[in-house]
Amino acid sequence: FLTFEQGLEVIERLHNLTCGVPQIVFLTGWQFEGHDSKYPSWAEANRHLKRAEDETALDSLRWLIREARKYNCRATLHLNVFDAYQDSPLWDEYVEKDIIAKDKQGNPIKGNVWSGMDCYHVSYAQEWKQGMAQKRIDDIIAMVPEIQENNCVYLDAFLGARKDDQQGPISPFLEFTKEDEAAVMRKIFRYWRDREIDCASEWVIGMKVDRYVGLQPYSAAQ
Repeated sequence: FLTFEQGLEVIERLHNLTCGVPQIVFLTGWQFEGHDSKYPSWAEANRHLKRAEDETALDSLRWLIREARKYNCRATLHLNVFDAYQDSPLWDEYVEKDIIAKDKQGNPIKGNVWSGMDCYHVSYAQEWKQGMAQKRIDDIIAMVPEIQENNCVYLDAFLGARKDDQQGPISPFLEFTKEDEAAVMRKIFRYWRDREIDCASEWVIGMKVDRYVGLQPYSAAQ
């Protein structure tokens, strides 16, 4: 609902109202067409939020993160790590590599509908096995190095289970168990941490078998 420039105004206002209390701000909707669009890709900043004086929206995004530091604020990215949409630049590759959750017949499993878009899900274990989880992380750090300088990101939808089947595996088509998926979620936390980035997350219990004690400094939901 705010451009990058308007976002900074809110950060400055909160700084003044609170006499400079430290802030961590999660920037939601910074990518593509806005919140939830074109996941699992994180490869493009939202052109609708761009400043007029900048050449690209990415320039504006990075400007916001740097300028926020003047107000005792670490602004960082809200990154969905579970959802996938058919219009994503990564869709075909993720389907071909069986990263998109599939039923036992090999058909992608449709999840919730967000903003009129059919949502599918990612198998963390398969994405890790294919090296794509590591690539997503490396690419976003290279694209927005300020998040590494700020030492934090927010992992949205780090749920570890599809909404329609909380008890079963993410992708019945694959051999991975709930425990396998949870173990890879732990690896993902550590992969970020090895790059000096702490991960807050929407969820706290991975596949209901791991609480990630010592790895997850903040959770938005139980």
